[in-house]
Amino acid sequence: MYKIYINENLLCLGTRDEIAALTDVSLAMPYYGKSKALLNLSDRLEKVADGRTMAVSSDDPHALWSDFQGLYRVIPAAGGLILNNQEELLLIYRRGYWDLPKGKQDEGEELEQTATREVAEETGLKVTLGTLAGETWHTYRSKKGKRILKPTFWYHMYAPETDLTLQSEEDIEDAQWISPSKVMESDLVIYRNIAELIDASQFLVNK
Repeated sequence: MYKIYINENLLCLGTRDEIAALTDVSLAMPYYGKSKALLNLSDRLEKVADGRTMAVSSDDPHALWSDFQGLYRVIPAAGGLILNNQEELLLIYRRGYWDLPKGKQDEGEELEQTATREVAEETGLKVTLGTLAGETWHTYRSKKGKRILKPTFWYHMYAPETDLTLQSEEDIEDAQWISPSKVMESDLVIYRNIAELIDASQFLVNK
């Protein structure tokens, strides 16, 4: 099943059985090959930010996914779930949310290079790269109003030093180290996709 986060809402694309197994779905609909229906659904989710879940089912979920991607410009990114010696996770604060360090992939870069470069640029940390932790997909609009679909590939990382140099040009205002197990219990305002990524991660890092 494919999961896309749109303005703090979740859109799920999958088979009928996968969609039927979901709980707390505000709307579930079949896909008949009309991409305009996907566009209308995406626009609907852009207008609210209440954490709802909507779903679309198809006998050919790969074709459904391809049609959905065709509505957007896809811009890959990579970032890190960084642990220190105390096994605390680094969160950064920007634009009203606590987030993880990440950024867009440059031309010719491998995703692992993107992840470590962006972490260094945004936090000043030199890290040891671990395994791939997962990936998330979310949409947003460019400054010119273009539709962007961003897949972000997240890597486990280890930081022996914890002194930070935050990149203010990227609107990073603050940062903190926190135990991963306490993130979900805290009152921190975290993007829904980031919170679910942290909750699902095992934090195995090759030190």
